[in-house]
Amino acid sequence: MEKINTILLVDDDDTGNFVTKMFFLSNKLSVQLEVLENGKEAVDYFDSRTTDFPDLVLLDINMPLMNGFEFLEWYEDNGFTGKTKIAMFSSSIREDDKQKALPFQDVVEYIEKPLTLSKFKMITDKLTKSQDD
Repeated sequence: MEKINTILLVDDDDTGNFVTKMFFLSNKLSVQLEVLENGKEAVDYFDSRTTDFPDLVLLDINMPLMNGFEFLEWYEDNGFTGKTKIAMFSSSIREDDKQKALPFQDVVEYIEKPLTLSKFKMITDKLTKSQDD
């Protein structure tokens, strides 16, 4: 995967979501960005489609209704593995959160908010490398 065209941002922080949207605009990164506010909305999103999955999901951990880890468990338990790649996108700097997230098959990276060009490059580099394997 050389270019990320569609991104699903799953995060309940309106201010953070605005900052993330502005990151893509200000860096002239032409991506289609869709925003959902919790893991339950992400479940509904994935349940509603059989094709056209996003290239990347930016997934927060701490959200109401269903947190990021609960979503990851649902995602794998319901046969969505391999449909997209996921980067954990959290304000948590806890090493145990990172260690809990990375074993999920489609999680390619764990990055701390806010999104920067160097962090986005880390993700795109991992996506390119996973396509080469």
